[in-house]
Amino acid sequence: MLRRHALVLGVVLLGCAGAVSAQAAADPWARVPAMPTSYFSDDGFLDRVNQAYDAVVSDIDKQTKINAAVKKSFDEMDMTQKMQRMQAYMTRNPQEAMQMMQAMQASANTTTEGVTTTSTNSIRLQQELAGHKTNFGAALDKTLKPLQARQEEMIKTRSKPAGEAGWEFKTAADAAQYAALVQQENTEYEKICAGFFGPKGTFRTWLAGYHDNIAKNMIPAGEANDRAIVTQLAIMETPTGGYRSTAGLEGVRDYLGKVRELYSLRRHKKTL
Repeated sequence: MLRRHALVLGVVLLGCAGAVSAQAAADPWARVPAMPTSYFSDDGFLDRVNQAYDAVVSDIDKQTKINAAVKKSFDEMDMTQKMQRMQAYMTRNPQEAMQMMQAMQASANTTTEGVTTTSTNSIRLQQELAGHKTNFGAALDKTLKPLQARQEEMIKTRSKPAGEAGWEFKTAADAAQYAALVQQENTEYEKICAGFFGPKGTFRTWLAGYHDNIAKNMIPAGEANDRAIVTQLAIMETPTGGYRSTAGLEGVRDYLGKVRELYSLRRHKKTL
């Protein structure tokens, strides 16, 4: 998760409220598809997640290129010129400069605290997720493998060759018993999934915690860091109009990645 955060150090910066408000955009979380009600993987949900993920990644790439172009003139400016422009601004606007320095320090604190908290929570969440995935797999194996073994045994002992179909059961009673076992497997699978993928299930609860870590820690830290960059650009009289924070989109990207990881654990509905 922590791919992008770096403190902007070395130059006293302005907390440019106007520039920050100009960066406001549509809520990136609105791009996350609604969670499915089905526990089977053939409901098209992963396709929707993949489409949303790819679109978010594309938007991040586009904005990153724009941001890099905006910053280019600032990065190419030598330190002497930067200091001269900073001093000139402070001379012209001493009170505003002091207020902005204080605001900038607050942004720096937000970035540092957010990065630290995000990192700590990420380690804990990843450890928890590993355990949840192990428990899910174990629950499926314990309940479904005996049913699957009975189905395989029936195919071996009670079926016969049947041309293009491959095989068929010798009697209608055997076919009905096999169909009942398949239905039982699907039913038991849904029961297990309800405890993990249901509204209050283990995976959904974990995803809610993962979402909170991104929304309350990762994204604010990234946006604070980007405010610092925008302020640097503004004080050095570098155009900032095209610069936008990608922190929100990056957080949604990471969340969608985890949604995809977890919902890929679902199975297709078994058919005859």
